[in-house]
Amino acid sequence: AIRRQRQMCIRDRETGEFFVTDAKDYVTPGTLYCFSRDGKKKWSVITGDIPAHIAFTDKKLKEIQ
Repeated sequence: AIRRQRQMCIRDRETGEFFVTDAKDYVTPGTLYCFSRDGKKKWSVITGDIPAHIAFTDKKLKEIQ
């Protein structure tokens, strides 16, 4: 049997924040969650289908309008 992982958890070593993705049912958009180092939810955002990649940068990004 093939086991598929629907969730991924990554810790940002600089801020200590945890980022968790949830692919849900592989058909509808997933969710990206951000938690503080003490486990409190800071924010969440809807992603595309099957969120699987996260990139970190030390540059300030412009907000998408």
